[in-house]
Amino acid sequence: MKIKETVLYFKKEFTENDISALGSQVAYSLIIAIFPFLIFLITLLSFTNLIDVNLLLQNIKEVLPEEAYDIVGKTINEVFTVRNTGLLSVSILGSIWSASNGIKAIVKSINKAYEVKETRNFIKLILVAIAGVFMLATIIMVLLALIVFGDVIINFLHYTFHFPEILIKVLEIIRPLFTIAMLTLGFSVMYTFLPNKKVNWKHTLIGSFITTLMLLIISVAFSFYVNNFSNYSKVYGSIGGIIILLTWLFLASIAIIVGGEVNAYVMKVSEVKSEVK
Repeated sequence: MKIKETVLYFKKEFTENDISALGSQVAYSLIIAIFPFLIFLITLLSFTNLIDVNLLLQNIKEVLPEEAYDIVGKTINEVFTVRNTGLLSVSILGSIWSASNGIKAIVKSINKAYEVKETRNFIKLILVAIAGVFMLATIIMVLLALIVFGDVIINFLHYTFHFPEILIKVLEIIRPLFTIAMLTLGFSVMYTFLPNKKVNWKHTLIGSFITTLMLLIISVAFSFYVNNFSNYSKVYGSIGGIIILLTWLFLASIAIIVGGEVNAYVMKVSEVKSEVK
């Protein structure tokens, strides 16, 4: 397709599929899921004694706006302090149930992008949603590992195997690129297995890469805007942090849906080329 046709295609898709409404639905589901999921994930990590909570909070603070960080940071601190096994069992059930609803909202948006109806039965859809939860958990775990343990791994290689300084600098340059690659791969897996349509994973790479870049840009830009040009607490009072977190999740949800739309477009173009041949 030509550039003009491509622009018109996405304009039509964004209007007909009501991307904004779908983004709101996904964001609402995720805001309900995020805290039980966060409690489960951090409680599990706290028992491993592998994570320095201060280092974790410092890295999260660099990404989230200050008011949103206050809410998330307080939750993480409380979980690390309590280390409640009962909390772990309750939070895993709550997080899986809540997060699966968020995944089902994402499935709905991707199905719309591929113009297919959901024909899987209730049980199969629940299993797909739960599998999606674990995919998302894996993405977050890998991201945390790369962010929190990246410097530790590089220093270990440097002092244990006496890697030269030039190689260490190369590893430090590669690390963010590796992070982008792993996130792209993670989203590619989600885009391949979640929709009610057989999808070739190769057709999901471009959309997954775009989603990853959008999420990184949204996180940095939105955090910078909130921290420097806006004061949500003056407008919304004590719930300002929740509003900020919900807004960020809404923008992130849009990024995920846009990635699905791009993948659907790539697949359609590929099918047209196959028919021409």
